[in-house]
Amino acid sequence: MTDVEFTVTHLWELPGRFYITGQLTAGEVNPGDVLVDSETGARVRVIGIDIHGSLRPPECTLVIDRADVATVRVGQRLVNDKALRNTTSQ
Repeated sequence: MTDVEFTVTHLWELPGRFYITGQLTAGEVNPGDVLVDSETGARVRVIGIDIHGSLRPPECTLVIDRADVATVRVGQRLVNDKALRNTTSQ
């Protein structure tokens, strides 16, 4: 997995699913990936990608695990574990 940087711009819910929309400025996100909050390290599990929920690239919409909803907020920067390790070790 390459370094990922995703900034949350919208949170929304449809019956049975919770979505986050944001700007993907680096890397690629796939179902099954685990992203982490760049400040706190809180985990956000991606269970799907919604190709219909994005209006313009590089905007994308992720379906996340309902158990992680409490850790997500607008303006949050999500990265993968590797990217977080790189920023904290410098």
